[in-house]
Amino acid sequence: MPTRRAFNRMALAGLTGLAASPTRLLASPTVGERKFLFILAYGGWDPCYAFTPLFDNEYAAMPDDSVAAEAHGMTFIDAESRPSVRSFFEDYGDRTCLINGMEVRSITHERCTRILLTGSASPDGDDFASILAAHSANDLILPHVVLSGPAFTNKYSSQVVRVGRADQFPTLIQDQAFQESHGSQAKINETSEPLIDAFVRERADRYAAAAAAGRETLVGAEFVAALDKMNRATDLSDTIEFGSGEIETQVSNALGLLELGVSRCVTVQHNGIWDLTWDTHSANNLQDYHFELLFELLNTTMAELDSRTTATGNPLSEEVTVVVMSEMGRDPRLNALEGKHHWTYTSLMMVGAGVQGGQVLGEFDEYVTGKPLNLSTGEASEDGVAILPGHIGATLLAMGDVDPGDYLPDYDTFDAVVDET
Repeated sequence: MPTRRAFNRMALAGLTGLAASPTRLLASPTVGERKFLFILAYGGWDPCYAFTPLFDNEYAAMPDDSVAAEAHGMTFIDAESRPSVRSFFEDYGDRTCLINGMEVRSITHERCTRILLTGSASPDGDDFASILAAHSANDLILPHVVLSGPAFTNKYSSQVVRVGRADQFPTLIQDQAFQESHGSQAKINETSEPLIDAFVRERADRYAAAAAAGRETLVGAEFVAALDKMNRATDLSDTIEFGSGEIETQVSNALGLLELGVSRCVTVQHNGIWDLTWDTHSANNLQDYHFELLFELLNTTMAELDSRTTATGNPLSEEVTVVVMSEMGRDPRLNALEGKHHWTYTSLMMVGAGVQGGQVLGEFDEYVTGKPLNLSTGEASEDGVAILPGHIGATLLAMGDVDPGDYLPDYDTFDAVVDET
């Protein structure tokens, strides 16, 4: 039987009147635009293990054997059991903006995740990554790739490529799915194949000639474009392992997609040690292992960004902003199970291109709730505003040359985060 790739070539050839083997390119970007890697620590991390040195706060239970430390003017939490946290801030703190005290205003995982990624609890919103991908200046094969984790779309569902928990996408773009869907039919012989090819092309040519200008023509053109992208994605699978795999492989593949210029945004989900997620209602000391693994990954990610070059010839690190976040924080107090329950306040990091590094923005009050901030300076102010995911989203959209007012009209940009040079 014909392979799926061969079938696509025939169909594409018929609709376009071209030869049976159309030219396929991985990417031909014309603009070295900003790209984004989103890393979601799912389950709710405890900022007391890396971000918020609240040792003088009687309300907060800080981890044992941890101390406040400083690098590049940034204060963080250091411990012998988490050496990767220390090395990250020492090596990359000058490119990092840490934001403490962001409020998600919910304590349920799915609702918090939606708010974190879209700025709203509404089911009608698109996540920031999909909006950014939809506004790319380039004709991308895979605008927003979700290697693992969630995505929320409404208007821009077509911009999102979900690999799927069972690796549905790589199965789709390989011949396996096409072959399995047709059972054990006999392979077409060499004599019959060109006859079938000619028949399909003749039918497609007649359809194209008879189609009136308007919807039929548009549908045909969109079909051709979709087939072309599918074939280009199939070729891309020789370079990128689309299977979900380990988180380290996912991030490496994410950087490969950004480097090749076929995607603008990639999302991955970090589930911590043994895939337990960060939801530590008991045994909160698991956060120690989670953070060490996360920052070990971040160190590798930054090193890879520095070593890769984009299709436009720029260092990849000059074009990619890494956003590291969790959908909620954890109660500053320990419960009876030595764990911590959900907390509406959390921290996040933005690292790399476009970020004013070497700074910690945001403060907690005596009850570990975020203080209002001045969006221009990042300093606590009674006249400031509570930092919400909408402010982060507006800032990311602006960094990607998308007007935040079109999607988040109720939120101003957090200008203190952005490097204007």
